[in-house]
Amino acid sequence: MTNSIFNDGSYKDLTSKQIKELITYIQDNNFDFSITCNIEGVNFSPKLPEDIYNNLQTFTLFSLANFTLSSLEIKDNHIEFETGFGASNFGSVCTIPYYAILQISMQDSILFINPVATIEKYFEEKYNEEDQIKRSMNSFSFKK
Repeated sequence: MTNSIFNDGSYKDLTSKQIKELITYIQDNNFDFSITCNIEGVNFSPKLPEDIYNNLQTFTLFSLANFTLSSLEIKDNHIEFETGFGASNFGSVCTIPYYAILQISMQDSILFINPVATIEKYFEEKYNEEDQIKRSMNSFSFKK
C-alpha cells in the first residue's frame, strides 16, 4: 500500500512542496543544514570529472554552510548551490529537484525524510521530461 502512495505523482508534488517550504524556512533563519540526495537526480554544471563523480554514493550528503549556503537559490522545482568536490575543490553548481532530496538534517537531528527520492521511476521521468522539452523546442526550429 505504501508503494502506491510513493508512486503517486500527487504525493511526489506534496513532498516537494514540503521540502521547498522547509528549506526556505531554514534559509530565512540562517541555519546551516545538510541534505542527502539521490545523485541520479542531481545536475552538475560544469560536470564533475569522472574520478570525482564515480566516488559519489547513490545517496550523497551535501553540507550547506558558509559559501555553499550563501550561494543557495530556492527555485520553483529545485534548489541550486555552488560547492567544491575532491582534493582539488573542483567547483560546480548543483541543481537538485526537491523530489531527489532524501533527507534534511541539522547537526545530529533529522528534520525530514522523503521516501520519494528512492523511487526509480521519478528519475527515469526526469530524463523523459528533458527529452520531451528538447523535442518540443526542436519542433519550432526551422531549417533553411
